[in-house]
Amino acid sequence: MTKPTSPNGETKSANKILKITLIVVFSIIGFLALVFFGIRAYFMLPVSDYYSVSEETFEIPKLDEGFVPQGFCYDSKNQVFLVSGYDAGDKPSSVHVIDKNTQKTVHSVDLKKKNGKDFTGHAGGIAQYDKWVYVAGSSAHCIYVFLYEDVLTKPEATCVGEFSLEVSDDDYIKASFLSACEGKLIVGEFHSEPSYKTQDSHKVTTKSGQNFGGLAVEYVLSTIPEFGISSTPQKVYALPDKVQGVHFDKENFYLSTSHGLNLSTIYEMSASLLPNEGTIEILGRKLPLYSMDQTAIKRQFKTPPMAEEITVVDGKLYIMSEFACNKYILGKFTSAYRCYATDLSKI
Repeated sequence: MTKPTSPNGETKSANKILKITLIVVFSIIGFLALVFFGIRAYFMLPVSDYYSVSEETFEIPKLDEGFVPQGFCYDSKNQVFLVSGYDAGDKPSSVHVIDKNTQKTVHSVDLKKKNGKDFTGHAGGIAQYDKWVYVAGSSAHCIYVFLYEDVLTKPEATCVGEFSLEVSDDDYIKASFLSACEGKLIVGEFHSEPSYKTQDSHKVTTKSGQNFGGLAVEYVLSTIPEFGISSTPQKVYALPDKVQGVHFDKENFYLSTSHGLNLSTIYEMSASLLPNEGTIEILGRKLPLYSMDQTAIKRQFKTPPMAEEITVVDGKLYIMSEFACNKYILGKFTSAYRCYATDLSKI
């Protein structure tokens, strides 16, 4: 005959199970907390100086919906930022409009090709001039052109034309990023061996001995030519590796460089000190060549990983980052889901 279990024995057994459960739960919580704070410390402590002079601004849109941010520019007239990027799934590439004053996304637009089909390109760069919005065409060797009014107001914007960056099969620029400032448009390519190669003719050894593998081409902007871009490039810049974005004014060039999980680097260079490296033949022409050489660097500083395009507004450097998108995730632990603005007078 089985001896019945006493109520006291049942209580002890239940308490033991509860104790084990609590230990497991708190162990999991402790482990997750360790992971969370460990990731934050690993990526944020090395750039604590950057965070100390930077402020969180708007939340980067659609990060939890597959959007991978790339391009970034600012329209001072309407006081809005434009953020372009591609979708990690099967949705079209898109542009998001953020009001600088309210720090809210006020409009989003999907991009379409000229034939009406979804545009799913990398959208690695975006710039705005007059009534046009330019999107980098990457391996298509062109700039895709959209009407700014469509970008600001419609749910879908259809490409109205392409500005070619190719004159032959072996003479072209791969548009990875672009920037419109001071009445000029600069279109540049990303270079990082061995995965992101450029043409051998684009490789430059500067007078100071630096080896550069990417180029950027400068055009004049005007309301007269088609799509606002002069047909003839004016000059060429030799670029260091891993350039993701550029901003410039009358005095300075700012370069954003990054790749993978390594910390990004921002370079500020004096426009007047860029060395003249002679000439280079590109896009069917012989053009003056300048280099973003180390001799022109005024300062440089590290920022979190995966910095993309940049812009400077009211003395503050804004950096677009893809670190917190679903494709990479880790940036969600480091507040990279927000755009940071860095006071350049304090860095």
